[in-house]
Amino acid sequence: MVRFEIARNLETFEAIATAGERLHAELGYDRLAGYNWTDVHDTVAQMAKRGRVFVAWEGDQLVGYLGLAFTPLYFNRERFVAEEVFWWVDDSYRGQGIGEELMTMAETEAQERGAAWISSNLSGESQIKPWLEQRGYVDAEHVMLRGL
Repeated sequence: MVRFEIARNLETFEAIATAGERLHAELGYDRLAGYNWTDVHDTVAQMAKRGRVFVAWEGDQLVGYLGLAFTPLYFNRERFVAEEVFWWVDDSYRGQGIGEELMTMAETEAQERGAAWISSNLSGESQIKPWLEQRGYVDAEHVMLRGL
């Protein structure tokens, strides 16, 4: 049985940093920059303090996580957006509602904190886009990257 919780301890941050290395390679980010486990661990720990990190476990195995950051809007600093910074579900657990529960937790947290919007970043030809659109998300912006 999968259990969901808010990330609060070093063991969880370590598990996310370790799983993040697989995600980094899956998304092709390794061609942009190497993976620094310590930096990811420290970033997740800081995000857990300032934002929120949700995790899904089956027993002692991490099977999913979602990190949420809260950023003031540049045109109105009294309002802010909740941004999904990272979101991952283990391949063998996809299609079981784990990603949906993690996103629901994130949306609830964003509403409770008074966010004006919640955003989700998509990579390439993401299979999750139609699902997000069904939840009311709209295609609002694209990010283009160029190595320097």
